[in-house]
Amino acid sequence: MYRVLNIDVLGIPQDQISGMLANARSRKVDLWEVLAENKQENVVEFYKIVTKYQDKITKATPVEIVYGLVNEINYVSPFLLEETMENQLAIKNLNLLLNIVKTFEIEYRRDNKEIPTIVDLVDYLDLMIEAGDNPAQAEIEDIETVKLLTVHASKGLEFPVVFMVNLVSDRFPTRDRKDQIEIPDELIKETLPMGDAHIQEERRLFYVGMTRAQKYLYLTAAKNYGGKRDKTISGYIGETGIKYNEISSEDVKKVNAQTGLFGKESGYREPKMTKITDFMPAFLSYTQISSFQTCPLKYKYSYVLNIPTPPNHALSFGSTIHDTLRDFHTKLMFEKCSYPDLLAIYEKNWQPLGYLNEEHRQEYFENGKALLKKYYDENASTKTKPLAIEKPFNIKIDGIKFYGRIDRIDPLADGGVEIIDYKTGRAKDQKDVDKDDQVAFYAIGATEALNLKPTKLTYYFVEEGKKVSTTRTTKELATIKDEVKEIVEEIKAGDFKAAPGMHCEWCDYNKICPFAFKG
Repeated sequence: MYRVLNIDVLGIPQDQISGMLANARSRKVDLWEVLAENKQENVVEFYKIVTKYQDKITKATPVEIVYGLVNEINYVSPFLLEETMENQLAIKNLNLLLNIVKTFEIEYRRDNKEIPTIVDLVDYLDLMIEAGDNPAQAEIEDIETVKLLTVHASKGLEFPVVFMVNLVSDRFPTRDRKDQIEIPDELIKETLPMGDAHIQEERRLFYVGMTRAQKYLYLTAAKNYGGKRDKTISGYIGETGIKYNEISSEDVKKVNAQTGLFGKESGYREPKMTKITDFMPAFLSYTQISSFQTCPLKYKYSYVLNIPTPPNHALSFGSTIHDTLRDFHTKLMFEKCSYPDLLAIYEKNWQPLGYLNEEHRQEYFENGKALLKKYYDENASTKTKPLAIEKPFNIKIDGIKFYGRIDRIDPLADGGVEIIDYKTGRAKDQKDVDKDDQVAFYAIGATEALNLKPTKLTYYFVEEGKKVSTTRTTKELATIKDEVKEIVEEIKAGDFKAAPGMHCEWCDYNKICPFAFKG
């Protein structure tokens, strides 16, 4: 609880936290009880948030709780104030954790046929940590940082400089903790090591740690770590034959806390400004171009800073339908596929995240079955086999790599092909489709990367069972490429000005964006 109270965005001063801790200790009560009694506004607000999510423990999924808390306390906002290395890492770490939560929930539902609780998630994270994994440890490439790792987590990695610390008895090697249920030697097929297996395993880990160093290796230990007795140096150091230097506690005290190597005035403790200068990712997509056109700041939040967003039911449903139709048509290319087969594919691909509640989730699930029935009736007996399903392409525009994935490519009698893009939202009319550039961008990809001749460009609005087709001339496609080039130059320049408008209402970042339109 103390660590949670210290989260900067909560705005609870350190002296206030210390006062509550002292109060709890003097009364010999839990800190939570002191929080409940506190009448200061910032503490009251924090208490309300925690109790709100306590009530959701058995009702909401891990994704709903974790994302809800992140949004509720506006956790990301402080990391947007300055583009420091620490802030970038904080956002990346949060992204890693949230992706772990999403993956856990999806796999748990699939494997156990039930909805996990936040307790299940905590148990899973505990197991990850026990296994030596760090659930959320990100890195920024090409930036020198200190990486704090367990020996287990360092396996396979190398660093120019390595510090191995805590090399004293009871810490390295650690005390042997017997398994709660010991397996009889007779049941173990592998050849058992001679001697103390625990000591041998710890010695192997010591060797692993040492061999992570490319140039410099520092082995450190202290006689006292705050306990009543002094520690003895790890026997593994003696086994190396390395002579070590002892530094007296008096000499340690002489190192000034202000001006020492890592003192406050050394500069090592200052946040490192790492203003991003290269805004171009390895690849661009039409989605990224469209995002920049809508609002350059939204593009920055999403693709430069990679600020995480909560799962969205519309995206989950859309991905489910896309994956289902992909697998359906792939199966049809080789064998018959009945409607029950299609439903089985649908259930396998169902993505359950982002819905308001179980009732909302079930409503969409049933709607999906209905639209798939309509789609099946219209497409199952067709004799035209697609040329490709979910066909990826890579092209270069003005030296910049672009990638895309075409939902379906059908052959046409005129020798050309029909580019089909599935949509699960409300159907557009002909006028809007004629102006839409997404399927036209796919036509550029099909022409340049796949050597095809797209003569028909179609949006298939599967919820309404409606197809709306359009065409583009070679000149029109060239114009689109010129527009893309201009957008690329703007991205390179890094001028990500906000473009507030009615679209802000649907933007995933409207709660943290200072320019969001509130009208």
